[in-house]
Parts: sequence; C-alpha cells; structure tokens
Amino acid sequence: MAFHFRLQPLLRLRQSLEDRERLRFRLILSAINQLRLQCEKLDQDVENAAQDLCKHLAAGMAAADLQLVRIGILSSRRQKELLLRKMVAMAEQRNQQERAFRDAQRKRKILERLRDLQLEAYRREEGRREQQRLDDEFGLRRARLAEPS
Repeated sequence: MAFHFRLQPLLRLRQSLEDRERLRFRLILSAINQLRLQCEKLDQDVENAAQDLCKHLAAGMAAADLQLVRIGILSSRRQKELLLRKMVAMAEQRNQQERAFRDAQRKRKILERLRDLQLEAYRREEGRREQQRLDDEFGLRRARLAEPS
C-alpha cells in the first residue's frame, strides 16, 4: 500500500498561498526599487541643472532664465520629497508583506514537517511488516525442514 498524506490538498493550498505572498512581497520590493531609481534620476537632474546653471552664470544669463532653472530645481526637489514619502509608506507595506510571507511559509513548513513525520512512520511500519513477513517465511521453511519425511 502506497503512502497517502491526507492533508496533501491543504499542503498544496499552503504552498500556493505562500507563492502568492512571495509574489506580492517581490512586487513591493520592485516598486521600492523603482522609487529609488526615480530619486536617483531626480538627484542627477538637479546636479546637471546646477552644473549648467554655473556654466551659464559664468557666461552671462538672463534673470528670467535663471528663475526658470531655479523653479525646475525646486520642482525636482519637491518631487523627490514626494517619492521619499512614498518610499516610507512602501517600506511599511514591505514589512507587513514580509510578515505575511513568513507566516505563510511557516504554515507550509509545519504541514511539510507533519507529512515527513507521517512518511517516516509509514516507512518504519512498512519495514516492520516486511521483516515480519520474512521472519514468518523463514519460520515456515524451517518448520518444513524440521518435519520428518
């Protein structure tokens, strides 16, 4: 008789729930990474604008153009502040999702451990039965040999 784990459907469900939580966690990590890249781009844009401003100021620049560059730099800094706020919120989501993922993983591992323990008990019982069968077979042979002919 083959081993059958009665909770196998529940184990499959736990695995799919863990996979779903892992995917959600990875999506949040990806979103955080995208926000980080956007912040880096804004930093680079501000740096480039500041360098251009220095070059143009040395060569002479109209006040209106100076004001436009200044507004652009301020706008980039505000955008970065918004992105940083989003990153803080996403970090909290990441922490919550990581807890959900770890919880789903823990529940799956509990069922897998139960399955492994039942499989181990099944194999021990099968080994015991096989040994009993061999012992019985040996006893029958011995009894036949011992019978007077």
